[in-house]
This record gives sequence, structure tokens and C-alpha cells, in this order.
Amino acid sequence: MESILDCTGHELKVPNIVRSDGVYLFDADGKRYVDLESGVWCTALGHKNRRINGVIKDQVDRIIHVGFCYSSEIVDKAAKSLLTIGNFNNGKCVFLSSGSEAIEILRQISRVLSVKEQKTLTHP
Repeated sequence: MESILDCTGHELKVPNIVRSDGVYLFDADGKRYVDLESGVWCTALGHKNRRINGVIKDQVDRIIHVGFCYSSEIVDKAAKSLLTIGNFNNGKCVFLSSGSEAIEILRQISRVLSVKEQKTLTHP
């Protein structure tokens, strides 16, 4: 792993994972490990999940990405599903790519809400 910059402070414990299955990872010697970091790389639902992989493959064949200036029905469908699961009947979703983006939008929302609250308190 000469080309990987070790800047996270985490010790590299298993340098060569070669395959996965469900919650398990396997190294080049066939040793099996439970993947306790799967959420770090967005695989919290397991490796090689046939149903999820099939949906991903189908979607990749259609369109892999939509941005902020254009969208797709699949994005609206995903938003509706998340709002239903979270019981936010009249809510709206924002899809972001990173924790930094999430922090930034929450900062902006809190600023707007703070200003609205101040106006409500000073102008009944």
C-alpha cells in the first residue's frame, strides 16, 4: 500500500482484502473478518447483497448521477420513500455527497431559522 497516504491516524490492520460476502471480508490468505467499518464506505447493508446490487446495476445502466440543476423521477421517488419512513409527511429532502455539505446546509438552515425567530420575538 505504498500509494496510500496514511493520514487518518488509523492503523492498517488488514492490507489486502480480496473479496467480501455479507458482513464478511476475506484477505488474500482466505482469512475471514467481520466488517465492522462497512458504514465508513457506505456498505452498511452488506457486501454482495444480490437485491441491492441488482438495483444499483439497473440504475447505473440508466443514469448514474443527477446534479442540482436537473433531476430524475427516481430521485423524487427516493425522497418520498425517505420522507415516508421518517414520518415527515409534508417534508422535503436534500441529497448531498458528504458530511461537509451536510454541516454547511445545516449551518445555513439554522441561520435562517435564527433570523426568523428573532423577527418573531421582536415583531409579534
